[in-house]
Amino acid sequence: MPKEQSKTVGNKTYQNRYTYENDRINTIAHNRFNYYFTYDEYGNRKQVKIANQTLITNNYDENYGNLNSVIYGNDDTISYTYDRFNRLIKEETN
Repeated sequence: MPKEQSKTVGNKTYQNRYTYENDRINTIAHNRFNYYFTYDEYGNRKQVKIANQTLITNNYDENYGNLNSVIYGNDDTISYTYDRFNRLIKEETN
């Protein structure tokens, strides 16, 4: 069941609608924009999109679940390196 909120400022009303799936945010409708969230099988947020435009893609290590990289919609990338104790030791951007 969607959850809705609205706020009127002056004579203009702003509305947000939220939907959830498996206790995770699935969509946000804000004024005329729709945000979509996808998750991997472990519940990590995989992608965020507005309509068909990808804003962010997260890639995770299959063994430990560490965030390996973040790719933004403009193709900028941040990569992460961890030591053997899964501590973040390096962050690289391109």
